[in-house]
Amino acid sequence: MEKLLQTFKNLYSGENIVKRHWYIVLMIFLPSLAMAVVSFIDKDTPSFIVLSLLLVAVVVLILSIIPLLTMSGFSLDFYKSRYDSEIGLPDVTWATLPKGIKALPLYIVWTFYYVVFSLILYSIPISVFVYGLTQYKENIGIFIAVSVLAVMLFALMSIVIFLLTPFIGFVFIKYSQDFTYHKELFNPLAIIEYIKKSFKDTVVLTLKYVLVNLVISTVASIIISILGLFVIAYSLVMSMVSSADVYSLTFMSMLIIPTWILAVIQSYVVVIPGFAMADNLVEIYKKDIMEIE
Repeated sequence: MEKLLQTFKNLYSGENIVKRHWYIVLMIFLPSLAMAVVSFIDKDTPSFIVLSLLLVAVVVLILSIIPLLTMSGFSLDFYKSRYDSEIGLPDVTWATLPKGIKALPLYIVWTFYYVVFSLILYSIPISVFVYGLTQYKENIGIFIAVSVLAVMLFALMSIVIFLLTPFIGFVFIKYSQDFTYHKELFNPLAIIEYIKKSFKDTVVLTLKYVLVNLVISTVASIIISILGLFVIAYSLVMSMVSSADVYSLTFMSMLIIPTWILAVIQSYVVVIPGFAMADNLVEIYKKDIMEIE
């Protein structure tokens, strides 16, 4: 517990720390707006409003490319700073965005590997279910048993895929050492070596941060729910004092702003534990992987 607390404390230590956390807020500002806009779409929303909201969301997502790439470069700088045993968050400079752009091929390739691997694993429970459906649909007892097996396999595959994610992080930690490409960075078999060298420490760390995220998310959800009550009250007041229809663009625009603020808070609460876990991943990399290579 003391180690976890120290990790979070490090994120709020160093020079210009308030400004650097504001950088994070700014980088998630536009993506959070897209989330807020999409959240207003439901089955009761008139089609012309849905189209307008979708258009706004698409435009905002396109504009979000720059801050998301900047966040990518910022994350790589964070890996590098922790690799060099610095505390706090790195600064955002004119080089941050180019670093994110340069690393884009690496993100694309490993996302492809991850998707392919996930599809292969998920094909197992799907195949079991399809087999049960085609062979035992007349025998309810066996079909139910096969379906339960398929669900259990699906859950197991989901756990395997989830636990694989932090090992992919080692690829980007290695890249951030000198920000140059090496052929081994694109080798999907490299992940096997990372698993062999750091399986126990990485899995234990991942499970710890599952609990950390659960606690933080619960507290954040309570706070956001309380703030959400104010948003609801605000909505009711606006509906009474405004002459605009509740599904008009004018009225919905007045509601998007407070929802946007809640989305920014929610995104920030997700991002910070991610950096805390990345801090510990770098330590594992230096202890279990770098020293063995």
